[in-house]
Amino acid sequence: MKNVVIVVLGVLVLGVIGVFLTGNSLFAINASSVDEEKSFSGGQFSTVEVYLDAGHVEVTEGDDDKIHVRLTGKDMDLTIDDSGDTLKVRAESEEVFNIKIPFITGNDDGDRHLEIALPKKEFDKIEVKNEAGKLELGKIEAKKLVVDTKAGEVTVDGFIGDYAKLSSDAGKIDIKEATGKLDIKTKAGQINTEIEVLNKDINIETEAGEVNVDLKKIPEDLKIEAKTTIGKIDANLPDIDFDESSNGTIVKEIGEGGPVLKIRTTVGKINLNQ
Repeated sequence: MKNVVIVVLGVLVLGVIGVFLTGNSLFAINASSVDEEKSFSGGQFSTVEVYLDAGHVEVTEGDDDKIHVRLTGKDMDLTIDDSGDTLKVRAESEEVFNIKIPFITGNDDGDRHLEIALPKKEFDKIEVKNEAGKLELGKIEAKKLVVDTKAGEVTVDGFIGDYAKLSSDAGKIDIKEATGKLDIKTKAGQINTEIEVLNKDINIETEAGEVNVDLKKIPEDLKIEAKTTIGKIDANLPDIDFDESSNGTIVKEIGEGGPVLKIRTTVGKINLNQ
């Protein structure tokens, strides 16, 4: 009897270890597949709010005048509030209570994927939050964009608007094409930004990570402020001469009254390129 108890306890311990190694829930057996899709008239909403607790979020421009929402994966609940002028989309893991040992019974979580297709129009605000996972935003238009993730990669490719705030506790942020004022912050992770036309202020901050800024065109009026506490600043802008100070700081202004490009890193290299 004693040996049986020891074996059972051993299996449970292995199961708990498997939870930490795979990131799966200990209480999730008999995973149910989800493939749910809903559509809404895009004209009635001025604001869109999206939340996913774990998985892949993708927000892009669709090919009609409707908002399309699709959730695929396993053990997920989709909740949508379409009252008023704000569409609220929320996808979360189901609460299940059956015991599973992940590396013995297999990974039943599947690929959790939340897709949002928006009509071609300017929204007042688009807000996207993902606790853990990849977050991709394609060509979308909004006066204000707010993106937040606790752990995961953020990619923005084609944002058109007045202001975008992008934040991550841990993960890389890639801005491939965006207009308007940008506020980009991460506690740990690389930040890559490609700017076609710099006509609004850009603020970039990371506590630990490299920052790469690629300016396709240098405006006639521009102020650059770059500072790293532990790291190096490498400025390769052919039309601008830089003199880096001994404390890892660059301040350079051409013309006057132009946009401000401000970059701050605690630990990490700063690269400015054209």
